[in-house]
Amino acid sequence: MKKYNGISYLKLMLTMFVVAHHAFLAFTPSGTASPIHDGNRTIIFSYVTVLFDNFFMYTFFFIAGLFAYKSLVSRGKVSYLLSRLLRLVAVFFIATYTVNIVGFYLMEVFKGTDPNINFGLSNFAGYYEFVVINFFPTQHLWFLWVLLLFNVIFTVISPFFKKENKVSKLLRKNEVIFLVTMLVLGLLLYRTGSLFLGYDFVTLFGPFSAQIGRVPVYFMMYLFGIVLGRNGIENTFIVQRYRMKNYIFILVLGIISGLFFALLLMNSHFEILYYIGDVLTTLMFVLITIGLIALFSNHLNQEPKFLIVLSENAFMIYILHYGVVSALQGIFYRIDFNGILEGVLVFILGFIISFGISYLLRKIKIVAKIA
Repeated sequence: MKKYNGISYLKLMLTMFVVAHHAFLAFTPSGTASPIHDGNRTIIFSYVTVLFDNFFMYTFFFIAGLFAYKSLVSRGKVSYLLSRLLRLVAVFFIATYTVNIVGFYLMEVFKGTDPNINFGLSNFAGYYEFVVINFFPTQHLWFLWVLLLFNVIFTVISPFFKKENKVSKLLRKNEVIFLVTMLVLGLLLYRTGSLFLGYDFVTLFGPFSAQIGRVPVYFMMYLFGIVLGRNGIENTFIVQRYRMKNYIFILVLGIISGLFFALLLMNSHFEILYYIGDVLTTLMFVLITIGLIALFSNHLNQEPKFLIVLSENAFMIYILHYGVVSALQGIFYRIDFNGILEGVLVFILGFIISFGISYLLRKIKIVAKIA
């Protein structure tokens, strides 16, 4: 299957955004969705994390869809599903029961709270048992099992994608129709999902949790990725450099929508958000996704060695970073720095350490094969 370096670099950048997102959350005024809340805070990170939260996972699912059809055709259904099970489910369970729990334990130790005293336990084994019994620290790993679910569904419905039709051809060739269709369906699904399923994470059972209200939209993004990538993105409207000004405009408009949404949220304009919040969110994840895909596909296909190496480790960095970032946040919890400086340092160190661990682990053949 053709190598798309630009998309690989985009996945790397999105992974960096995910690391930054989880690093910054502890230093926001509210500390929402972070296992620790540092005393040094800045509202700047609130704007950044709101923007991140409302687009990067949508973009990840879209990218996953881009290559799903060709992968399924080249491998066959059985081989395709087995490879997905190994890469997604095996990693999901291993990481859930190791990486995040160790990270949480170290966070408690470093911030000065002995977890053995805090939880009335005697050792790490006791702490481990307490966490597994009372809550599963799945955190960011939910992406793996949800993506596997989408892969399974796609395998079942894949016969519908075998034959070309006028609609799919039109979508691939006309960016206006593609964007308008995504925006309309995205808004309908996002609004419906938020109304009936809510915005919060829900634990279904065991370690399986997700923002259920977003799942229909994630699946929509995945399917649109399949439609666009069916015959290769080089055969679509995406790879047309003379349109780059349009795509840059789309990207900027998506970012402005996100910052405006964050501004309304930070200033508690909930009445306004009730009417236009879902519209702004939809503009964010659709426009930023298409803008980034176009930008990276057209202009970032070189092969500098350091980017290739980082890209090869992006998946493992995603898996490892949450535990690493949590431990670092525990260290900085006792340090009285400026909130912005602390957050940036946690991000940089978290990314470097996660990359270092990933690089060493991938020296093991079986790890490199899976991740």
